[in-house]
Amino acid sequence: MKLVATVGTTGTFSRFSRLLTEVADARPDLEIVFQAGRGTLPKVRGAVAFLPREVLVQHMASATLVVCHGGSGSVRDALRACGNVAVMPRRAGAGEGVVDDHQLDLARALDARGLVRVVSESAEVLRLLDGTQNRLARRESALPAAVVRTLEELMRR
Repeated sequence: MKLVATVGTTGTFSRFSRLLTEVADARPDLEIVFQAGRGTLPKVRGAVAFLPREVLVQHMASATLVVCHGGSGSVRDALRACGNVAVMPRRAGAGEGVVDDHQLDLARALDARGLVRVVSESAEVLRLLDGTQNRLARRESALPAAVVRTLEELMRR
């Protein structure tokens, strides 16, 4: 079983690193690949600062689950490559490096359409890994149109 996690290239945030640490501690058998971005590399099993996009996407394609921040590029790549995606968006009020809650807005809209799951606790990620929640189906053919429609709807608001 493999979990791929990414916060893009901007650097991790403490809630995200803590969630991954808890998942790693609960599942020592789990293969983890974590692109942590700029800054101090967190002490999380499998953490690397940066992977070329094509390498990260290859890891996503072989993952049981991808966990990412709410960046649109990371979410898009995770959906296209894996289809089983959990999102922990950065929050402005928590000082996580965003000026507003646009990542949360996008993640909630995609969650409402059944494309991703918004998570905030390690127990939610563990349930997704263990299959006790319904897994999201791979959506290679339908994804691009679904994401475009979702983004267009959000922009109209």
